[in-house]
Amino acid sequence: MPLISVVIPLYNKGFIIKETLESVLEQTFTDYEIIIVDDGSTDNGYEVVKEFSDNRIHLFQQENKGAASARNLGIEKSAGIYIAFLDADDLWKPNHLDALHNLIVDMPSCALYCMGYIKQKSEKSKIRAQFGTIADGYKGVVRAYFKNSLPFTIAGMGAVAINKAKFIEVGGFAEGVTHGEDIELWTTLALQDKVALHNIATCLLYTSDAADERSSV
Repeated sequence: MPLISVVIPLYNKGFIIKETLESVLEQTFTDYEIIIVDDGSTDNGYEVVKEFSDNRIHLFQQENKGAASARNLGIEKSAGIYIAFLDADDLWKPNHLDALHNLIVDMPSCALYCMGYIKQKSEKSKIRAQFGTIADGYKGVVRAYFKNSLPFTIAGMGAVAINKAKFIEVGGFAEGVTHGEDIELWTTLALQDKVALHNIATCLLYTSDAADERSSV
């Protein structure tokens, strides 16, 4: 049984999923599996993933129901104790899962684990996420989660891991919600339980325009 299941919803990202998946396979931490749910794509993304021969990769398909449904199915199919999320057009630095694992070991009683990240709006526009008064490099339980989730949310999709049992307890992602379904879940967890943060940037989270630009380089 892997410690961490990496869940990736895939919808019409065939042009970029190879690079994203390679960033997971290059992790220095190795006790993980990858669950990819193709959400009714109409491009070649499914075929691109099938070209990978790594037995840690598990690929599923469903009719198009949205990212929330795809993530919920991915977690249903997962075997890990913790779930790490990544969107199909974002990237992890090689130390991302290792840093998340260390955060989990140091603070095992938290429901949500967050890493710092870089928001990429274009190849020339990279913004290091800042969280209220929390210093760069901070490692510990987040105080005043909502106050410090400005100007960037502390729990950025692609930069978080969740205790799977806690995820099941709160009911997962709200399906049918097309925007902000992740924020709703993080808010519920932050109201009920502790959130841990290691404020070093281990992720590149791309806007759609930046992902398109990256694929054409």
